[in-house]
Amino acid sequence: MKIAFVSHPMVGLLPPYHGSMGVQTYTIASALAKSCEVFVYGLEREQRGAKSGIYEGARYRFLPSSPKDRLVFKARDRLSRYVQISSPLSTSDLLYPSFGRQVAIDLEKEQCDIIHIQHCSQYVPIIRAFNPKSKIVLQIHAEWFSQSNLAVIERRLRPVDLLLTVSDYVTRKTQQDIPTIADRCETMYNGINPQEFDREKGYQSASRRAEKRLLYIGGVWPHKGTHVLLDAFRIVAARYPQVRLDTVGHCGLASFPVEECFDLNDQTQLRAVAPFFAKNHLARLKAKLGYGPADQGTYLGFLRAKLAGDLASKVNFHGFLSRRELVDYYYNADVFVFPPVWNEGFGCTPSKRWPPARRSSLRAAERLSKP
Repeated sequence: MKIAFVSHPMVGLLPPYHGSMGVQTYTIASALAKSCEVFVYGLEREQRGAKSGIYEGARYRFLPSSPKDRLVFKARDRLSRYVQISSPLSTSDLLYPSFGRQVAIDLEKEQCDIIHIQHCSQYVPIIRAFNPKSKIVLQIHAEWFSQSNLAVIERRLRPVDLLLTVSDYVTRKTQQDIPTIADRCETMYNGINPQEFDREKGYQSASRRAEKRLLYIGGVWPHKGTHVLLDAFRIVAARYPQVRLDTVGHCGLASFPVEECFDLNDQTQLRAVAPFFAKNHLARLKAKLGYGPADQGTYLGFLRAKLAGDLASKVNFHGFLSRRELVDYYYNADVFVFPPVWNEGFGCTPSKRWPPARRSSLRAAERLSKP
């Protein structure tokens, strides 16, 4: 059997530096490559210099982005920092359309039995047009909000043979929003390689350690609730001084746009998170001119301002780390915390649930095997 995975264009795919969606793709592709011919497609500019080739038995093809696509993406990203845009880029036809077309043309040559597309519904029509006989699976990692054009998404989904989501919540929400896909919608949890976590943890030495370590893994962004975590940590640290909080994940100066994280019709939620998405143009200009820290006027700057006095020495922002370093932090932690304030589909960091993931994968395979 020939199977292809089409990555989201903004995702790195190879270890040691790949995020949650990249880890899932790499894990599943490596496992399937033991018995199938597997192809994985990604955008070249997101691969940290990695070249196309065979990794763990799967063939990775990293395709270039066109100058026009890069210009449009950069302009859209810059614009969203200054004005509120209601339409999310994640469901837009402007998200690297040449990548989707290149993938579709290359897949036509390979004649794959199954084509698994990660999250990008906008690539489904062009891939189907070039691959009319392949089974097409679309896997989504979060719900579609009302600001997405559901009528357009529904038309894109018509050629899909199976729609997978990362949780029962997202499955039910999708079936409710787009009833025409309800009978082709299944839950498949994030694929995790259990061998990454097969070493013994030193519980006795950890229990004798005076300092207790709390760990958060995920992007340092408003929708992930890092501000809530720091408020809670302040209370904990006041009562238990010998405590430390490690945050591991991307700490960029720009946050995910609000339209990608929250339903714009939910005014209660929007008012609660509005301060974290404010366009602090003057503060950012001062930072660029050297009249303040680089993170001034950003969400990260807001978080650092919360860490006054001794609290600052107890909280560490480690940024994006390699996979091996990430696993080490899991093993060295006493408590794992995950505080999102949006409707988290099923975060990859707490989802070390290999058995149910495997069962749902088998259900998905059975569905695709039917004529």
